[in-house]
Amino acid sequence: MKNTLLISAVALLLLAACQNDKTIRRLKPIKGLFFFDAAGMDSTVKPGDNFFLYANGKWMKNTQIPKTEIGWGSIYTLFNNNQKKIKTLLENAAKGGG
Repeated sequence: MKNTLLISAVALLLLAACQNDKTIRRLKPIKGLFFFDAAGMDSTVKPGDNFFLYANGKWMKNTQIPKTEIGWGSIYTLFNNNQKKIKTLLENAAKGGG
């Protein structure tokens, strides 16, 4: 019983120590940087019936895959943007512009 009480007290103290206002303010998401976009979710589907459609259904209905691509999503956008930047860097380097 004493061990459980001690472990609970230590856990509570650690949790309280982590609740620093500066840390919380620093960890707020920066506009444009999201880990999950809820706009693509289809809330008309029950998560227990088909979780994939629940999580991605609206995105799948509204997103057109470009004819030049075999798929589409944030990783494709990231890849294409990086390819453009790399091409610009290489072209500038070839011209001697660094």
